[in-house]
Amino acid sequence: MTASRRIPAASLVTIVVCGALACGPQRPTDGTAGHRAPGASTALQNSTATGAMTSQHVRGAGARLADGRVVVTGGWSPASTAMDVFDPVSGTWAAGPPSPGGRDDHFALALGDGRVALAGGTASSVDVFDPASGTWAHLADAYRQYSAAALLEDGRVLVVGGYDGVISDLASVAIFDPVLGTLQPTGSLQTSRDAHRVVALADGRALVLGGRHASTDLASTELYDPQTGTFSPGAPMSTPRMTPAVVRLADGRVLVAGGWHGAELASAEIYDPAANTWTPTGSMLHARQLHQAVLLPDGRVAVVGGVVAGAISTADVEVFDPATGTFALGASLMQARYYETSVLLATGQLLAAGGEGSGTYLTSAEIVDLGPCTPTTCAAAGKTCGAIPDGCGGTLACGSCAAGETCTANVCGVCAPATCGSLGASCGAASDGCGGTLQCGTCGAGQACVSGACVCTPTTCAAQGKTCGTLPDGCGGTLSCGSCGAGTACSASNVCVALPGNATFDAAFGAPRCAAPGASSCGSGSLLVGRAALGPELHAPNTIDGCADRTAGTFHSDESLDALRVSTLDGAPFAAGSAVRLEADVWAYTGYSSDALDLYVAADATKPAWKLVTTIVPSKAGAQTLSTTTTLPRGGTVQAVRGVFRFGGSALPCSTGSYDDHDDLLFPVVQPPDTTPPTVTLTAPAATYLAGTITLQATASDDVGVVRVAFLDGTMEVASAVAPPWQASWNTTGVANGARTLSAVAYDAAGNSASASRQVVVDNAKPTAQLVSPAAGATVSGTVTIAADATDNEAVVKVAFYDGTVLVGTRTASPWSVSWSAASAASGSHALTAQAFDAAGNVGVSPAVTVTVAGGSAGTGVATFDSVRRVPLCASVGVSCDSGTLLNGRAGLGPEVNAPNTLGGSCGDGTSGTYHVDESLDRLKISTLDGGPLAAGKTVRVDATVWVWGASSDWLDLYYAASADSPTWTFIKTIAPTASGLQTLSTTYVLPSGAVQAIRGVFRYGGSAASCAAGSYNDVDDLAFAVQ
Repeated sequence: MTASRRIPAASLVTIVVCGALACGPQRPTDGTAGHRAPGASTALQNSTATGAMTSQHVRGAGARLADGRVVVTGGWSPASTAMDVFDPVSGTWAAGPPSPGGRDDHFALALGDGRVALAGGTASSVDVFDPASGTWAHLADAYRQYSAAALLEDGRVLVVGGYDGVISDLASVAIFDPVLGTLQPTGSLQTSRDAHRVVALADGRALVLGGRHASTDLASTELYDPQTGTFSPGAPMSTPRMTPAVVRLADGRVLVAGGWHGAELASAEIYDPAANTWTPTGSMLHARQLHQAVLLPDGRVAVVGGVVAGAISTADVEVFDPATGTFALGASLMQARYYETSVLLATGQLLAAGGEGSGTYLTSAEIVDLGPCTPTTCAAAGKTCGAIPDGCGGTLACGSCAAGETCTANVCGVCAPATCGSLGASCGAASDGCGGTLQCGTCGAGQACVSGACVCTPTTCAAQGKTCGTLPDGCGGTLSCGSCGAGTACSASNVCVALPGNATFDAAFGAPRCAAPGASSCGSGSLLVGRAALGPELHAPNTIDGCADRTAGTFHSDESLDALRVSTLDGAPFAAGSAVRLEADVWAYTGYSSDALDLYVAADATKPAWKLVTTIVPSKAGAQTLSTTTTLPRGGTVQAVRGVFRFGGSALPCSTGSYDDHDDLLFPVVQPPDTTPPTVTLTAPAATYLAGTITLQATASDDVGVVRVAFLDGTMEVASAVAPPWQASWNTTGVANGARTLSAVAYDAAGNSASASRQVVVDNAKPTAQLVSPAAGATVSGTVTIAADATDNEAVVKVAFYDGTVLVGTRTASPWSVSWSAASAASGSHALTAQAFDAAGNVGVSPAVTVTVAGGSAGTGVATFDSVRRVPLCASVGVSCDSGTLLNGRAGLGPEVNAPNTLGGSCGDGTSGTYHVDESLDRLKISTLDGGPLAAGKTVRVDATVWVWGASSDWLDLYYAASADSPTWTFIKTIAPTASGLQTLSTTYVLPSGAVQAIRGVFRYGGSAASCAAGSYNDVDDLAFAVQ
């Protein structure tokens, strides 16, 4: 049981139930041998035990399936999702699939299509079980405790009233359509109620009876019309009843028996839907509550278990005979039990399962045989005409009357028609007793015809939603609705509202707070008047987080925020989702157009995160009230509003202007149950193929807050995160290679969850690579084809070919081969390799193949164009690398080929001007100063040949990159030409580490230094070269 659950007095789950009602009885004791209620019959025990259930079901519900099996579901302590399935052939129980939502005090209703709907009781959904597939469907509803449900004649399910778990009985009603699979609201009850009962009538309507409203037991009833979706008053019962047993008889009438009204009840009465009347019938042998009534095949009714007067649980099963209107002892259970589940088996026997007895929750069950029914006779019943029930589900024909006689109450006699006057009827239609119908008139405005009499039914304070003062009862009298507590006042609409200015300073929060629960308005009064030490403001700065006020100016000459108020628009208590008005009293400076009021709301005052609602500019100088409306968010039970009244500046929760005033106001907010799941997106990994340790990441949000994100491989959790950025690591080497489902599941504090998933492939297997050309030991010259075979368990996506550590080229599709310029390589021995890559990033390296280059360069490198990097390249290490004529010109101006000659084509040249009139970078050369090969750590000279248009406006910027394959450009120097025309500009730098490096020249007209400077006359060129 949760602390918020309000328990009806009739539920008997505490030792003593006290409150607005008188104290209820003691917890029931066991009614087995030695504890039977005084005067109870000692009938033979004609009951046999079944196997035990797999779960306890106390306050559960059951239904018989089409194949004869029985399902028992739910229960209490706590609200359970468990389901047990009983096989009457073997007499054994087995666990069924759990329901999506836990519930108790509910109703299990066998639908026409073979499914079972769980509705009503204490739950926030309608759940539907399909025995054919063993699956559940879940339809969310408002949270209800002690609600009722019934299966209508049209096959739909009506879910009625209940208690919201916090403060109020409910008048709301929902209707489930099994064909459409929808749960929709329908018309509301005229009187909100809980602990009531609803029964479907044969004419398609439904009867709602009894229960409790605002701590008052009810005798009233209401009739639901499914055609109009509305409720109308029905005739009241003779006795108020909470949680009675109710069943529709075979002839369409309704039997209600027992229940609670200050004590257990033994009385019973029968409702006639055709006449809208209640008639007392014989009382039960025991006054009882928490019992169940089951219609037997022969038309009788079995009343099972429960608690009898004196707080004693009973094993007696009473049987009601509609023919005689009496109860008799029919059988005894093996175990006294209450809150049990009773279901009629296909054999006509009764299954009683679970419940509570002997002070424990029971898993036992038993089958009760109530024996054959002996039909009555016309003579025994004293009837001489017409047809009457035989008491066993059949009908007796008692003959017809002689001429001149009338069959009245199944007895022949001379009929004298009654009159409206003799019947005491002043309205409506009534039988004249001789087969005719009397019309006895209609009632005046504000009256209703009840049992032939025009009566005025007084309203109640609760029915009108009033909590204080006096108001007419609608029948000439006056209702007194009480008085309001401290800090509240009775409004003109007879509702207690919080007094403006009722906040007091809360030292723990450091700001004014309205602490009383149920408030619908809250104001700071005079607590905030002034700013800092300017004016009478107490407890400055009056902010939760200590945001200080600024001290410039004079009180009520310069800016101050003097009061804050918040109130609901409908006068109801503050609750998440409520529309509220925010008001602020401010003093504006004479230059008021420069002032602004920013209003913020924090969903949880204990950890405020300020959200801007609006900014308002004053309309005049001096005192005035500024206001707006907003909706209270979900969050904590104490929320806050902040006002920031500032001179100039911009909207900030804690601004720093010299004239700025900051104040907070705290107020209580009711938080309804959180049933909204989070949203989640799996953002990493983005790749489909995964290898090694990878980063898992998700984005997640919730209307209240996400508390955890779990990452799943299939159904197994592999990692989790408890805070943004919702990131974790996963080592994929611990799982098998192949396709997998990767999911992110986000959870909020209420246990709601949502998931997002995608298909990935784990691949930790490296590809294999083997060079097939040239052959090992071969002597090569000129242009040589390097070819390889490459395979992978998934797919090879790239093969890279290397001369030592220098990349020769790559291929992204078969055949895996590239061309290698041996002529540009140094003469001598070279080790060639191939590296194969798969989509997961695994790399397989081939064994090296050693070849001899004949006729290669002598070490002075002349670059050739590299179609992979798209720049001139010296692929072998030499003492220098020279672009030669490859860069001569700019874009389409001059003989430059392969423009723009930048790595990957990443930076384009300007296209304006004329070749060797306007700017161009014609040649790049790099060489060692010591005459040795290019190597990391050596000082090298860079020579750039340029054509200069104007010496005063042209500039050469030089850069280097340690890797030509993933260049990051480092600035070397900017050099100014000394004259127009062709000249060579030079500088030096130290080579970093890197197998294949690059230099870049940017020759520009004006502008400023940048590695890819844009300009109509600018020329950008790169040179790549191998380094030891």
